[in-house]
Amino acid sequence: MKGFQLSRATLPAFLQELERELQAAGGFLEVDTRNLRTGRWNMARLWRAWMQPTTSYLVERGYHQALVLDPQGRPYGQRNLTEDDAHQAFTAMWLGVDRDGYRLSWSRTGRPGMRAADKRERLIALQRHQAWAQRRGVCLEVPAGCKIDVPDAPDAARDDQQRVLP
Repeated sequence: MKGFQLSRATLPAFLQELERELQAAGGFLEVDTRNLRTGRWNMARLWRAWMQPTTSYLVERGYHQALVLDPQGRPYGQRNLTEDDAHQAFTAMWLGVDRDGYRLSWSRTGRPGMRAADKRERLIALQRHQAWAQRRGVCLEVPAGCKIDVPDAPDAARDDQQRVLP
């Protein structure tokens, strides 16, 4: 019984199978559980892998990161854009915040002031970023061995017209 995905609907069948397996094993089993709500860690790895070509595209077009903002909110000074800067910017743009104002995060458990994005939210962010990149000719590859298949974004996931970087 490897890789059983448990839900309320499958609980009775799971318990029957578990009881059979427990009896066959002589009364002792080790059981691991994993919350499927936040998806596999491969989504976050794919996201981070996509930040390299994204950063290269932006840097080639002259984008920089402001060193600080003055009291009026104007940028002061600049430095080279990094992959982490791109991660922060596009996470804010595609994941955003939840209804309670918590920033959504790619982390598994969230952080102070943040909530871990669920699988659906992460997939939509990947689709939005993929659509953004395709419109600009940025090649985003899915690394070999990655178990994530990002389908083309439905029209609802392409609602980035108001928040798109040029």
